[in-house]
Amino acid sequence: MMTNAKRMMSLVTSVLLLIATAFVLPAAAQDAGVAPGSGLQISPTRNELTVSQGATDKVTITVKNVTSTDITVRGFINDFEVIDNSGEPQLIVDETAAPTTSSIKGFVNSISEFQLLKGESQEVVIPIAIPSDATPGAYFGAVRFSAVPSNTTNDPGQVALTASVASLVLIEVPGDITQQIQLLGVSASFVGEDEEGRETVNRNSFFTGGPNSFVVDIKNTGNGFSKPLGRVTISRWGKEVYSYELNNAVVKESVFPGQTRDFTEKLPEDALGKMKSFGRYTINVDAAYGSGGETVNITGSFWVLPVWMIGVFMLIVVLLGLGAAWLYKKRK
Repeated sequence: MMTNAKRMMSLVTSVLLLIATAFVLPAAAQDAGVAPGSGLQISPTRNELTVSQGATDKVTITVKNVTSTDITVRGFINDFEVIDNSGEPQLIVDETAAPTTSSIKGFVNSISEFQLLKGESQEVVIPIAIPSDATPGAYFGAVRFSAVPSNTTNDPGQVALTASVASLVLIEVPGDITQQIQLLGVSASFVGEDEEGRETVNRNSFFTGGPNSFVVDIKNTGNGFSKPLGRVTISRWGKEVYSYELNNAVVKESVFPGQTRDFTEKLPEDALGKMKSFGRYTINVDAAYGSGGETVNITGSFWVLPVWMIGVFMLIVVLLGLGAAWLYKKRK
């Protein structure tokens, strides 16, 4: 009888250790790396304009040769699309692709190639002309520059492999503009890395050591660019433990029409310890859009269950089970 009891306790201990290990989340987060440059530097990397129907404007981009040789710079106007909720654009470099419905190609002429000596900079002025019958709303694209060595020949058998850099161009044509956003959700999350060093965001409703970030999903249901602002508040048992400003960067991030964007906020070091205690936490989001007079709200929640508490709970369950089995055998 004692031998069976010892075996049972050994099995219980092993199960509890496995459960505790399974609940341990990654403990470190690291910013994603930045891809190397292409021999060109440009400034600015983002341009935002409001241009009325029938009016003109311009975008001025400074291009610098940071290679050790003279180069030829070629300019392109490309559309882009946002294929996930990160807000990161993916250029459409296929020149045969049909323009998107929000393309700026109809507002911008082609860019002539030019020469840059090593270390030389040049301002490229790109005129913007909005047709008088343009539909009010948001238009976007990118001005892309590619560099090749100036001594490259036109021999079809000689190919110069080059990278490129791009500057985003966001144009809003005023008129019948609808500003409207929808809060799709808010989640506690843990930002980490995969095996290849890429950033991962794991959303969850239960944590053993607390989250290290929060994600707010916002969809732009209007036809203009939206730059939502607001406040996110985290409370435990009705008492506020932490809060932060939504989309609080110096350059506010935009949500494109019809797109959903995830606004991920990593917690500072001094805030990580505020959400490790046992309990149910409530996340409240108040977001404003347009001129700031319109607001929307959404709430979410998550639980923090420390590993030791899970172990104690499982031990109690097992002991109750053993006690019930012992009583059953005794009566039998």
